[in-house]
Amino acid sequence: MKKVCFGILALCFLGSATTAAAAELKPYLGLGVGSFNVKYSERTPLGNLDMSGETWGAFLKGGVQYGDYVGMELRAGTTGNVSSLFPPNTIGNAAPLDLKIGSEYQLSYLFKPQYPVKERLSVYALLGGTMAKFLTKSSGGVQQSASTWKTGFTYGLGLEYQFRLNGSLAIEWVQYWTDVDMAITNAGRSKASIRGASLLVNKFF
Repeated sequence: MKKVCFGILALCFLGSATTAAAAELKPYLGLGVGSFNVKYSERTPLGNLDMSGETWGAFLKGGVQYGDYVGMELRAGTTGNVSSLFPPNTIGNAAPLDLKIGSEYQLSYLFKPQYPVKERLSVYALLGGTMAKFLTKSSGGVQQSASTWKTGFTYGLGLEYQFRLNGSLAIEWVQYWTDVDMAITNAGRSKASIRGASLLVNKFF
């Protein structure tokens, strides 16, 4: 009888703990838009090439927040393109080189530790990775176009304000890629970086 009672109590305890844990889970969806910096470089025996610029970027995201301190998040987005015109004889091109770069698609998987600094206001960090399809396309010089899937380490910081029970606004800075090896050129090395500053709106369920 004691064993039966103990078993019932244990099941009740586990059930209560599971219910409490479920109550702490808050799924959410969000939208982010902002300014993204895209950077690309090549190092070859025929010379070097460096370019970077600002463009727009946008992403949809979904995540789960557990309590006040921990969250997990997935993001899917894209950036606009950055173009630059290089003079003749750049990395072996006899004609001027008009080069376009950008992230066609990107998917980020992120761990989100956070800390409430005051009521309704939290700071958070983002740690994880981003897989992106990076475009390089030239319309001058040697005609070429390449879209390459690569993955890089991602980190960032943000500030989030909960303006109502199921809604929040946030601003953040994120380094999605840092000098990711693109392996686009066989004769040298090519690298790309992506970072963004965004405004976000989130809805909790």
